[in-house]
Amino acid sequence: MAQVNLPLGKALELFYQIGNVPDPTNPLDAVNLETLNNAIAATILGIPFVFGDGVNAITATGLVISIPIPFACTITAVTVLGVASGSTVIDIQKCTYAQFDGGSTHPVSGDSICAAAKPTISSGTKYTDSTLTGWTTSVSAGDILALNINSISGFLALTLELTVVRS
Repeated sequence: MAQVNLPLGKALELFYQIGNVPDPTNPLDAVNLETLNNAIAATILGIPFVFGDGVNAITATGLVISIPIPFACTITAVTVLGVASGSTVIDIQKCTYAQFDGGSTHPVSGDSICAAAKPTISSGTKYTDSTLTGWTTSVSAGDILALNINSISGFLALTLELTVVRS
């Protein structure tokens, strides 16, 4: 059976529709409500980084895109998908909003969260890793995540998606 994460209001609405309304004064129902609330709070999300126009070859290296993350989370996997076959090595860097200055001093290579396990595609179209050996996987609300392309050839567009669990 597939698990579906619903906002608490929608979940309670469904309880009402099926006639199984939790009673917060009943200890068993209160536990179920707490479990439901915790499951909703720990929602699995994807954070996509998309670059390239799908027509022209990506040739730019260095810092290519930065995204502020508005919630605390833990990174559980990374997936990279390319349009056309190619090769790339991508570094993911993290800094605080206060530190961010577009790459002059942050984010830079010392801010890497990937250690030696940078997402890498060699003459292919895809990459995935859920082990994340050596990675810094914790992200605080307000952190900036940035992609730094170490090397690239052949791709017309790339999507890197971080799978995260909200804290």
